Amino acid sequence: KPMMQEESQIQTGNTQINAGVNEEEHTLPPVTPKRTWITLDQSPNGMLFRIAGSEPELNAFGELYSDRYEVFIEGIWDIYLRKPKTHCVNGMKRYYRSSETVLVFPLLCLPEVNRVYNEDARTIAIEIR
Repeated sequence: KPMMQEESQIQTGNTQINAGVNEEEHTLPPVTPKRTWITLDQSPNGMLFRIAGSEPELNAFGELYSDRYEVFIEGIWDIYLRKPKTHCVNGMKRYYRSSETVLVFPLLCLPEVNRVYNEDARTIAIEIR
């Protein structure tokens, strides 16, 4: 059952994230997640994180907050957590909400570029620099 609050907070590791959502969030998936393949290209100035899904379609969008960049992926996906470290990105966290997989990239500064786009129908790319 969803939590009906203005804002909710989740605890992931030792970091508390103010998610600002009205639905219940889980660190464990509600169903068996679909398989993915990932690559992470990073430099001191930025990162490009690619996710390819086992299904024929993978859709996502991103939202920038002052302290994090969140990527919302339609469906429940098994995405291996990487540890990106750039001048702006400090790690990565994952949680599940309703029928979405949410990736959270804590930020040390506001990036010049932050975008999520489809490279093809089943591959998304997350660019932060």
